[in-house]
Amino acid sequence: MAQVIAILNFKGGVGKTTTAINLAAALHRHKKSVLVIDIDFQCNATHTLGYSPKDGDSIYELFTVKDIQRMPIYEREPGFDFIPSSKNMKNFNELMSSRNRREYILKKMVDLCRSSYDYIFIDCPPNGGLLNTNAMCASDSIIIPLDCEPYSLQGVITILDEIKAIQFDEVNPNIYILGFLLTRYDASLSVHKEAARTMRELYPNQVFNAKIRKNTALSKASLQKKTIFEYDSTANGASDYDQLARELLKKHSPH
Repeated sequence: MAQVIAILNFKGGVGKTTTAINLAAALHRHKKSVLVIDIDFQCNATHTLGYSPKDGDSIYELFTVKDIQRMPIYEREPGFDFIPSSKNMKNFNELMSSRNRREYILKKMVDLCRSSYDYIFIDCPPNGGLLNTNAMCASDSIIIPLDCEPYSLQGVITILDEIKAIQFDEVNPNIYILGFLLTRYDASLSVHKEAARTMRELYPNQVFNAKIRKNTALSKASLQKKTIFEYDSTANGASDYDQLARELLKKHSPH
């Protein structure tokens, strides 16, 4: 049964999509079956994974029907699948305005394919409102990518308040933070080292040891519609995401 993990931050540009794709790729290299679900109307994960609208349905079409007959799952390679998003997802709040229990619609979809994978990652939009609520309802845990800039760290409180509301309202009382992930980290910058130290002091045992270092290869890989391992398996980004995958596997290993 899959671990379902939302990659979530209400701030854009912190590496959510990069993490969803490359962490999934790293776990796949460790012989785990993975599914990436893109719910962001910007469709960055969708494009990077090689989908084109002519290929067929996206997740948007699932939200327009009440009886889901099949999931629009596409194979990146054996054991590495994805569900694409659509530009139409920007109309999600309006589309769901009259639906009952609209917070749980994505969960129903995810539950249909949970038994087929080891890990399912949901790539969330920034400021997604009801979409992010759906992602948190559908997930077991959350990874919060953070770049090491002051405004990003200040936004942590907003995220935590939203998670507490989901728990308190019993929308998903069991959701928890799997870890904070520091991204675009530059060890030569004192502000980044200070940010890492501050996060570890404020949230002990909740910050991943792995840091995703600033690495142009990650951006170049995305432009070429490749994972970092396909683009350059010797790049810092590849070793960083592999370290993160190993941490994740250790967290989920039987004790």
